[in-house]
Amino acid sequence: MTNNCPVCPSCTDGQAGVGQDNCTYLNAAFVLAGLAMMLNIRLSYSSAPYALIRFRLPENLFSVFVRRMASALELWCLPSMLLGNLMELALKGYYHSQNYQKDGDNHYNLKATTTTIYIDIETTTGPKTYRIKTNELSNIHDTFKPRQIKFWSIIFPSIISQWLNFLTYVILLVVYLMGGDQGHLTVFYFVIAISGFVFGINMVLVYAADWNYIPVYIVGENSFPIVTSFMHYLTTLIFGNRRKWNSDYLIVNIDICVAIIISFVAASVWTYAYVYYIDTKINAITLNTESGTAGTKVTTKTGKCPAQDGPSTQATITAHGTTAKDECTTPTIAIPIPKDKDKVVEPITIIEKRNAKGIPHTGAKLTITPAGTLTIEGTIKAVKEVTADGKVIFEDANQDKCIEITDAKKPATVLYGHVFTETFDLSHVHWQIISPTLMVIVGMGLVYAIYPGIAPGMIVPFYLVDKIEMILLIATFFPPIIVATLQKVESTKPYSPKAKFSYHGENNPNTGMGGWRKYYQDHNWTGGGCAKETDEHNPVYNWFWHFFDLLMVIKISLAVIFICCLHYKDSSLSRSIVNQPKMSTTLSIIFYMCHEFLLAIGFPGVIGNNGGTYVVLPAQYVGALFMIFLAFYSEGYIIEYKSHDPQHWPTEGMTKWNAFCYWCKRASKITNHNLRSLFTTDLRRDLLLCIQKNELI
Repeated sequence: MTNNCPVCPSCTDGQAGVGQDNCTYLNAAFVLAGLAMMLNIRLSYSSAPYALIRFRLPENLFSVFVRRMASALELWCLPSMLLGNLMELALKGYYHSQNYQKDGDNHYNLKATTTTIYIDIETTTGPKTYRIKTNELSNIHDTFKPRQIKFWSIIFPSIISQWLNFLTYVILLVVYLMGGDQGHLTVFYFVIAISGFVFGINMVLVYAADWNYIPVYIVGENSFPIVTSFMHYLTTLIFGNRRKWNSDYLIVNIDICVAIIISFVAASVWTYAYVYYIDTKINAITLNTESGTAGTKVTTKTGKCPAQDGPSTQATITAHGTTAKDECTTPTIAIPIPKDKDKVVEPITIIEKRNAKGIPHTGAKLTITPAGTLTIEGTIKAVKEVTADGKVIFEDANQDKCIEITDAKKPATVLYGHVFTETFDLSHVHWQIISPTLMVIVGMGLVYAIYPGIAPGMIVPFYLVDKIEMILLIATFFPPIIVATLQKVESTKPYSPKAKFSYHGENNPNTGMGGWRKYYQDHNWTGGGCAKETDEHNPVYNWFWHFFDLLMVIKISLAVIFICCLHYKDSSLSRSIVNQPKMSTTLSIIFYMCHEFLLAIGFPGVIGNNGGTYVVLPAQYVGALFMIFLAFYSEGYIIEYKSHDPQHWPTEGMTKWNAFCYWCKRASKITNHNLRSLFTTDLRRDLLLCIQKNELI
């Protein structure tokens, strides 16, 4: 493949891969993706009071209207999330079936096959041709095929979903403006539901694109409330006077326009990062496979190296590999230069071609250093000097002949360099992954079973509910910011929930992300050196993140306490919490902040314990299932609870178990009814029937 697009200015010596999260454009793309992702949820909640009036619905339908809109959005994100998970699993399954292998020299991206590289050095006047043969050197272009496949199967659909996200807001605006006085309520509802489908697959594809950037994505997700609420505040400040403006019409109109602008910018930056700037550059020893290395001057001189004055002749250096069917059409072999420690390959074969078969020189060793020095040692050796013009010196064992090659070192373009590829990770999984996985499931799953319907809705004095919203609006911004900062600062990166990649040698179970345990961070990307597993002077004690498991205990305990308070109103526990301003407000805030901290720590923690390839997306989906269906169940429970007079309580005289079964049965019945009601062709009719049937939340 040839690509005329410029390379990423932020990745002049890098490519996507394990532990690679410093690209400015990808950081911006993931932050904006997180910000734009949640806009439809915000519209369903914050703009609901004004949309209710715009569609000429009674104000006592507010809670039902909000839940119906949000429920449709949440329900339809589930099948699309499942579709996204299946797409990602299918891709990894294909990689696995093709036996694609991880390439440590290319930051553990997949390569199609193991390449055997031949480097031929032939003098134009002499009979000798030296051939260097090895299958231990990496070729940057070997990663092309897997990256191309992921681009079309994951990245390209993610670009489409980003633009569909933008398009749904444009359609939503058109629908909101149409329909005269009463508007097209059901069509508006359908567009919200469609936006939920787009939201679900969009979120999964963003996670599947590159899990290295998930911490900054979560920052974007948690930024949207404060950003959109600030915009909403300015709008109400300017157009809130109903006697002067048609406020209910204008405020939602402007909110949707803000969503259109943000989603357009997010889609544009995502496209820019993954299309226009999808290629990167990396320092490499670049060899031309067709007509000899481009721009290379090869001079043969007599004398010891470095070459002495004497007669010289021209020679040509060419190279080729064995994976032509999987290579890109770029006519080069680009051998990546290691980042940290020497890349050592032994044994390699050097063939002195004096006849058709050639005479092999065995027992040779090849070394590439981070400075770009390439050395081949054996019966014939070659030394690459680090000079201003880039010089390689080949010499025979007796040092009576030198071959100097200039301009052999140059930056090589990594096609699809922004695409990170991986198959099923069969490396050692740390048992510590259980903790962050549960954090994700509990953090996502339980939150909307309680918030906001039960706490603060049913235990906090009504006048404090808005104040809690304002506090959380600001407070929820900090957990992901703290985690992302730990990840970005080099001195704290090894101690972040995501930990740091550590190399301990091929097939060593300790190679991988450090995890929530004691590990050693000295590493080498390329295999020339290993982390010092017994070095007592350089350990990282990262097990302290397990202390945050207490947040799960606190969150579950608070959920139980809140429900007990509703059913045992005469208990000292209930009297100390329900309608007690300080206590009820504090506990409600703590409950929701547990949710925020669990997600901010849990997702990076799954990655940090080597679960980025096959745990993070299933954990996210399981958490989403619990979150959405427990939210539906909570709604059914609240409707049933509020439908009874405290003086004639339905479970009076029942045992605790029978009472528990009663509430579960009644809540299930209402939940099933509410789920069926989401599939409607006339939302206005259904909402008005809720008043007649007293099904108000």
